Amino acid sequence: ERALTLLRPEGRLGVITPHKLMVTQAGRTLRRLITANRLLEEVVHFGVKQVFGRHVDNYTCILVLDRRGRNVVRVERPGPLEAWRYGEPGITVEIPSATLGEDNWQFVDVETRALFERVRAAFPDRLGQLAEIFVGAQTSADPIYIFVGVAEDANTVTLRWNGHDWPIERDILLPCLHDALLFAYARPQRNAWMIFPYEMVAGRTRTVARLIQPADMARRFPGCLAYLEARREELDRRHVAGGPAGERQFYQFGRSQSLTKFNSPKIILPILSVEPRYAYDDANIVVTGGGNGPYYMIRPRPGVAISNYYMLAVLNHPLSEAFVRTNTSPFRGGYYSHGKQFIENLPVPIAAEVQRTEIEERVATLIAAIDELAATRIPHERTRKEREVAALRSEIENRMSAVFELSEADMHTVQAVPVPA
Repeated sequence: ERALTLLRPEGRLGVITPHKLMVTQAGRTLRRLITANRLLEEVVHFGVKQVFGRHVDNYTCILVLDRRGRNVVRVERPGPLEAWRYGEPGITVEIPSATLGEDNWQFVDVETRALFERVRAAFPDRLGQLAEIFVGAQTSADPIYIFVGVAEDANTVTLRWNGHDWPIERDILLPCLHDALLFAYARPQRNAWMIFPYEMVAGRTRTVARLIQPADMARRFPGCLAYLEARREELDRRHVAGGPAGERQFYQFGRSQSLTKFNSPKIILPILSVEPRYAYDDANIVVTGGGNGPYYMIRPRPGVAISNYYMLAVLNHPLSEAFVRTNTSPFRGGYYSHGKQFIENLPVPIAAEVQRTEIEERVATLIAAIDELAATRIPHERTRKEREVAALRSEIENRMSAVFELSEADMHTVQAVPVPA
């Protein structure tokens, strides 16, 4: 912004900067400044290439701005950096300046842009309007609260720490995902336990999570309290927020939001992935995560005409993923973000009730088939189940394509949208 004020009327500016400014909410004002007078001349988008060396994790781009204004923006994505440095051009497209504004910048070809605009106009409802998109539990000390048991009995799960075994009462534990891989439509499988020192209490208008107080902890969960007391010094070092002042204790979570949202069916998604991995949970599994993950959860808002099953079909459809791919932050290894800011504006078509019911029935059947596949050990039965799962996924995709009013040519356009690089 300062550099622009120093330019002559015919001056030009080149700057290297993190490319997150193109897609984050925080970059909106800067995007408005650049595009209001069509100052953007050229973008060199490095994607996940590390232009400052292998040990410096910066995701950058070069912006060239022209005070005189430009009607067309040249966007280049370099190939191998060494070749590009010595003059080999990258893949280049030109887009009209008028198509860029304060909203996220999407550098896509004419066909893809036209398809996206058509879909957005035809289906004005957005995911964030129809569904809650919420973060996981924020303990501010996951290694203390989350563990894999070394032994179990009917009443306790044993945690090993500091060379000692600590039996933790089952009734204060919740099933948890910890660095677990999720798959589209599949039920996540618990791979850890979380100490959850809260209990759900029904209020007048909503359920609240109430922190279990020390006297109650000592009576009901003495093993857990002994363990938490042993780690009190670490817990006291956290910055803790939330909860009634008179009920705060050293073992409460760092943040109190989302604590009541685990105990009903929901969609769980990993923030970073290389494909759509929206999974279905009806086992009250807890996940962790703040604004940067590792997980988010989605659930239809009360009163809307869509279900979790229907949303799974929308979100796992290639069109929704194409929208994400053109509007996200890329990371190394081919991963890209599915954070709230990149999915909340996805268009969601509200199909007719008969169509919705048919899609929901197929999704329910698919989830059950995936469960059966996971439990099958006989090779020929696995092959049969794999074919059934593939056929169901294809049928659901085709039905959603019809709801989105996509032709075969449209689907070719969708499938050609590249993974961010």
